[in-house]
Amino acid sequence: MAELAVGLIGAAATVGAAQLTSGSGFTGRHESSHRQEMIETRRNMDDFIANLSSGQVTQDEELEFLRTRDRAIRQENEYHETIESYKGETWFNLLKKLKRRNDVRRRKRSTRQLNHTLRNLNEAPRHRRSARLQALRPDPT
Repeated sequence: MAELAVGLIGAAATVGAAQLTSGSGFTGRHESSHRQEMIETRRNMDDFIANLSSGQVTQDEELEFLRTRDRAIRQENEYHETIESYKGETWFNLLKKLKRRNDVRRRKRSTRQLNHTLRNLNEAPRHRRSARLQALRPDPT
């Protein structure tokens, strides 16, 4: 009987240690991802400013970009807060911890989607300019 108890305690310790290491890996990956998304947002803003200063952006595009940028920044902050909330949740409340983990993943998807939208908004003026230049080239035939 004592061997069974020792075996159960050993198994529980192993599972607990595995959860602890996987949890810290999860947190580290998401903190890194959050930093990358912040850099991507900054890059998108820099590209937009370059497009704006060259006169390639319409007023409607500017308003749409600025609204989307504001949403992206808010979403990045919420992503960070969700990561911190996940880190603050104890593994003793497994259901809450797993819910927080899903919340972190959902915030990450939303943040990435907004950065993708910003990138697409930056590409629109370039595509228009490229099409205009193509139209100005003489036909080789």
